[in-house]
Amino acid sequence: MFEGQRIPVGIANLFVPGPGFLYAAPSLILHYMETHDFSPPAAFQEAVLACPPPHSDAYFELVRQNGPAQWVPRTQDAAASALSAGGAGSVMLGTSRNMMGNPAVAGVLLQDLSLPHAATALRAWLFRAAAEELTYADFLEGLLTEELAGRWRDESKQ
Repeated sequence: MFEGQRIPVGIANLFVPGPGFLYAAPSLILHYMETHDFSPPAAFQEAVLACPPPHSDAYFELVRQNGPAQWVPRTQDAAASALSAGGAGSVMLGTSRNMMGNPAVAGVLLQDLSLPHAATALRAWLFRAAAEELTYADFLEGLLTEELAGRWRDESKQ
């Protein structure tokens, strides 16, 4: 729970802008820190402390400057516009909460990766992952199993 909201972990990555690059950490990093006494490198900790609030224009600007610019909208308004338009050509980096709100963003990536059946099944698997608190591995296995089953169906039709 965070600020009264239940936030699923284990099916997302966190992106933190660093000097000239992006740190990527699994959302379970908090679990590793609290339960297993994991301590991230000092440079990562400094980047987290210096990071503007996620979804702010300042955050998007730092991600754009330090990460894959073709995937990151320049502002929060541009991100909202891209999402409402279906996400084509723009990917909003952040937590699974972004994808839960509009799975079309991740669906575009899956289509680009030639995983059309996984893209079709994504919304259902995101909701299942949240409802059942699936691990990232179980979520990914389920999504990729959907892709394989779809490919087998397609091949059997030919």
